[in-house]
Amino acid sequence: MDNHEMVKLQRKVIKEQDAELEILEETVTSTKHIALVINGEMDLQTKLIENLDEGVEETSNKL
Repeated sequence: MDNHEMVKLQRKVIKEQDAELEILEETVTSTKHIALVINGEMDLQTKLIENLDEGVEETSNKL
């Protein structure tokens, strides 16, 4: 294998790696967005539970 063939092979490998990295980047970005949505939902659920807990405590105190 001469230098020209070696360079050609290296470019091919790099191009394949770039394509795979683009797919990985899309997956990571998608996972990030899902994680942010889950985090927002967890914050909302935490607030709802805290409000429910306060309501139960107020009702218990009235009884």
